[in-house]
Amino acid sequence: MVDQGYLTLDFRKYAHPLLSFGLPILFLLTPVAYPCEVVPEPWAWLVRLNPLAHLIEAWRDVLLGQPPDPRGLLAAAAAGVVTCAAGAWTLEALRDSIPEEL
Repeated sequence: MVDQGYLTLDFRKYAHPLLSFGLPILFLLTPVAYPCEVVPEPWAWLVRLNPLAHLIEAWRDVLLGQPPDPRGLLAAAAAGVVTCAAGAWTLEALRDSIPEEL
């Protein structure tokens, strides 16, 4: 989110079209209304890249009385740590230039 916020400051005229196009695509790649098993194999890798897909599958497994896949939970946790680290690094690296952009 920090990276997205800073990009919005730098590229204001591009932020709205990119976000209004990109967020629905990301929503469709998150298996909320469908299980991951129904995604055709050539496209399944896109769903597996989405860390929310692993969390939603884990919730679905728990609600159906099955144990969640620990590899999926570990992948989601690793993606969260990497994302937080990248956001913190970006914020620290660009801390001096953010007030100028506002």
